[in-house]
Amino acid sequence: MFSEIIDPDMPGYVLANIANKNVSGLFSYVYVETNRISGNKPVLTVSDSITIKVDDVVVINERSYKIAELQPDGDGFIEVILNG
Repeated sequence: MFSEIIDPDMPGYVLANIANKNVSGLFSYVYVETNRISGNKPVLTVSDSITIKVDDVVVINERSYKIAELQPDGDGFIEVILNG
């Protein structure tokens, strides 16, 4: 299902490396605000069929991030909140 929705021609499409596996996803920055401090946080949206966990390393466009949080959406996707 994920491969039918996510297409390499889509804006934000990336081939990320998570735990030495190549994973297709959509990469973006989302606005967050905590305790009156705001900014943008990197997020990778992937299929929930992959096995990942907090603190795994994600490499996107030769930059490394660490998984800070996993937010499954209940529709087959996980928003992977990244630090880095």
